[in-house]
Amino acid sequence: LLLTKGNIYQFKLNNLKECEQCYLDALNYKKQINDVLGSAKCNQFLGLLYYTVASDLKKRNDNEHTYSTKSNLEKALACYDEAYKLASKIEDKAGIVEAVKGIGNCHLELDNHDEAIKHFEKSAQRAVE
Repeated sequence: LLLTKGNIYQFKLNNLKECEQCYLDALNYKKQINDVLGSAKCNQFLGLLYYTVASDLKKRNDNEHTYSTKSNLEKALACYDEAYKLASKIEDKAGIVEAVKGIGNCHLELDNHDEAIKHFEKSAQRAVE
């Protein structure tokens, strides 16, 4: 329910603060009940939220990185990294692919092109395994 509510706040109402809170509340709940898959998904949603915020900020600043842009990308990377670890723990192939792709997208936004390519290749490789 909290993830769905967060999605509504993010994609329909554009209320990113409420969206973030819903995702964080969902993550806390999933951790309390030891739901590894649910925790991985919550981290994916948080990563996407922070990535989207950073990408939008960069567009508004003539494609220049600001402190806020980099901060959001670092948060996104941390969330995607955690999602990757959790998905790997339970061998969730789709979750692994999405997390690695998210990490690649963050590196691309940070102009870390070699890292981005490495993660996109890893994501593509995992998708066909």
